[in-house]
Amino acid sequence: MDKFATWQMPTRLHFGHGAVAGLAETVCELGMARVLVVTDPGVGRAGLSDRVLQVLAGVGVEARVFDAVESNPSIETVERAAAAYVAGDAQGLIAIGGGSPIDVAKAAGILARHSGSLADYVGMGKVRNPLPPLIAIPTTVGTGSEVTSFAVITDRPRRRKLVIGSPHIAPREAVLDPELVATLPASLVAATAMDALTHAIESVISKLATPFSDGSALEAIRLIAANLAAGLHALEARASLLYASTLAGMAFSSARTGLVHGM
Repeated sequence: MDKFATWQMPTRLHFGHGAVAGLAETVCELGMARVLVVTDPGVGRAGLSDRVLQVLAGVGVEARVFDAVESNPSIETVERAAAAYVAGDAQGLIAIGGGSPIDVAKAAGILARHSGSLADYVGMGKVRNPLPPLIAIPTTVGTGSEVTSFAVITDRPRRRKLVIGSPHIAPREAVLDPELVATLPASLVAATAMDALTHAIESVISKLATPFSDGSALEAIRLIAANLAAGLHALEARASLLYASTLAGMAFSSARTGLVHGM
């Protein structure tokens, strides 16, 4: 090793079958009596958000649901989510879904704690204040957004994707429950796992790679290669893919991605 290496991992992880039940303890620990749940219509139709809402209701947490997140979410969607957060006098955010709901929750948290428009925070290191507590619950096996310090939002009029990067926007907690990917269509398992594989490969070949990022990325590659075919149908293999996706997210948070994701 011939260079100085650093590693930062601000997100606390909860992984395992039935992990979503432990959300009750986590929200109480964070003092979240009122939360905004950010998700998308597909997650709602699959009944996954209902599972989370039942856990919250069981400990008396008041949950307001914002379920209008679209694929490649827009600035306008973030602004509506932030307005819902403020209107509900929320004390934290829970994002359920793939990268789109998690990134919207991150960006809505920025607007909840900062003045100005979202465009003011595009780029690296412009988010100066901590966000409201954010718990991310992934329901795909590809994004890694539950552990990253980035959010990608679409500026539709200008046909551009905007990247916001700051350690402050990484979720405080992430709940990785394989049961929430049990009903994911096989086509989405394949597509999102390949996204995670790309994250891992780009991390390994990055000029910013370190022994820490390589360890996470190489293990993610091994797990995806070993479980992708079986994961189209078998729950235990999907659990390994979910774990691998998070490892890949940890890796590229440090090593960054390259031209593949840029394109």
